[in-house]
Amino acid sequence: MDNILELHQVCKTFPKTNFTLDHVSFSVPYGSIMGFVGENGAGKTTTIGCVLNTVSKDTCE
Repeated sequence: MDNILELHQVCKTFPKTNFTLDHVSFSVPYGSIMGFVGENGAGKTTTIGCVLNTVSKDTCE
């Protein structure tokens, strides 16, 4: 089955706030519904920003 969205090893660091989104990977199959839940400050908005290219991704080391 094809995926409508795939993320592989996405990283983003904000040094001033000491926040790191570290090696996030997931895929969403076509025709499915996915919930994106987590605690405040977990990186949900940052991950969506990386998907939409409104937040630049860092290179993962």
